[in-house]
This record gives sequence, structure tokens and C-alpha cells, in this order.
Amino acid sequence: MMKINQQKKYIHWIGVMLVLFIGFICLSGPDKNPHEFNEAIFSLTRVTIAPLIILVSYTYMVFLIFSKK
Repeated sequence: MMKINQQKKYIHWIGVMLVLFIGFICLSGPDKNPHEFNEAIFSLTRVTIAPLIILVSYTYMVFLIFSKK
């Protein structure tokens, strides 16, 4: 039987993976013709918010790896 702290750690891992997945979905763009210029690649979500979500998720993952409890 797992300790309660270990169960919470796994729940946090699942949450971080979901947030990371959402960050990568925000980073990806629409499936359009690659030969046409599309200004959507410079949107605030794709340039600023999604990379911040990914960076924070990876930072929290490192924290979870090195935390003992």
C-alpha cells in the first residue's frame, strides 16, 4: 500500500502531464497550407503563453523529482 504523500505525488504528476499536454496543444497551430503566410503563428497564445505553460510545467516536474515528500 502506498503512502498518502506518494499518492499525492502521483496525482501531481498526472496534473503536470495534463497541463504540459495543454501547453503543447496551445503551441501547435492550425493545419493550413504550409506555402501560404498565416499571421496566426505570431499570436500571443503561441508565442508567449504556451511556452510559459510548458516551462512552468517542466520546472514543477523537476521539483517533484527532487522533493522527498
